[in-house]
Amino acid sequence: MNQVESGNGSHSAISSFSIDPPEPDLTQAEVIRRARELMPWIREQSSAMEADRRISDEVNQRIMDAGFYRILQPRRFGGYEFDLSTFAEVISEITRGDGSTGWVASFNVAHNWWIAQLPEQGQIEIFGPDGDVRAPIQIGAVGIATPVDGGWMISGKWDYTSGCDVSNWLGVIAMVKGPNPDAPPADILMLMLPNADYTVFDNWHVMGMRASGSKQAICENVFVPSQRVLSFAALIHDFKSPGQAIDVHPMFRTPLLPIVYIELAAVAHGLAQAAIDAFVDVVSTKKLRLPPFVALKETRRAQACLGRATAKLESVRAGMNELIRRQEAREMRVVSGPPFTDLEQRRDLLLLDEITQLSNDCVQICFKGAGTAAARAGNPLERIFRDSAMMGTHYFLDAERTTENFGALSFGLPPYSDL
Repeated sequence: MNQVESGNGSHSAISSFSIDPPEPDLTQAEVIRRARELMPWIREQSSAMEADRRISDEVNQRIMDAGFYRILQPRRFGGYEFDLSTFAEVISEITRGDGSTGWVASFNVAHNWWIAQLPEQGQIEIFGPDGDVRAPIQIGAVGIATPVDGGWMISGKWDYTSGCDVSNWLGVIAMVKGPNPDAPPADILMLMLPNADYTVFDNWHVMGMRASGSKQAICENVFVPSQRVLSFAALIHDFKSPGQAIDVHPMFRTPLLPIVYIELAAVAHGLAQAAIDAFVDVVSTKKLRLPPFVALKETRRAQACLGRATAKLESVRAGMNELIRRQEAREMRVVSGPPFTDLEQRRDLLLLDEITQLSNDCVQICFKGAGTAAARAGNPLERIFRDSAMMGTHYFLDAERTTENFGALSFGLPPYSDL
């Protein structure tokens, strides 16, 4: 077997290694049906998981059994290779049940796409022997990677490892030092670690997305073999990886960042739908305490709130579907189409930021429209409100930075930041 060493577009001989998915005949329609069926049960678990500040083992097992984690996993390595629309529908439904669970599931599902960018031997090591992979990947380049024979030694502390309580692998980003202390990094790497190679420090005490368990991972002088390492910089700027040099589905040969944006858009859509669900429940039972003493749903104000919130939700869905359409169109370009550009990724990020703002608007309308009772601890709208606010703090959702970068690049000037 020849190991792929670079992503230069040439095809390398591959081994006969393969893993059958647990349900070879599972369809996209069935996996979406399962998500919709599971959603109310996940909603029932949300309060207990928030109190524990982690996804429960039972919820994680139900997600595994339903096949959700394998949606964007290569078929050859035990996955289903379903499309991005199926991924987004499933994540939206899970998030509709619980924001933290949707957040964790979105990343764990999509990160198997990331793993498919590794050299073949690395994929065999991680996906084997049964294809069961649940891997947070922390994108902050806060670790240090030092080259050694056969791979890299890494050390660092990485916050925000969402879902580490139910994971079996972890991806981290580390810098390779430049030639002198003032020089920029020589490279930025993504390195995959099994759970045994790092420890978890529980520093996840936050206002929202509490059950995501986004704690800190720590490792010191850990060896990572080269087959479990990617140039993250090359992946996001040159759109190349060793995994793309193997004969694989075109989905795995498209740019990375738009995949990340779809991950976040699906969560945003699920939160907006969850807010409307909770609002309808409140106004259908709550009565005015002043004349005319009718159910809140009979008031024009509540009806207008539902109409405004639904308009926001429809816009979120339209934006999410457009991100998917763009990425699926890129699948047609991987062989002979025009090259991918940084500007088109920046345009996708513009749309993502608008999607998440519209989602937050929807949540705000529902929260305010339901009245003060919605702010009480334990009310679903109170948790959705906090989860939505917490989501808005993600690095990619800084609209000011996004718009400035896009504007500069559009005028032929360098962007202010890489991401």
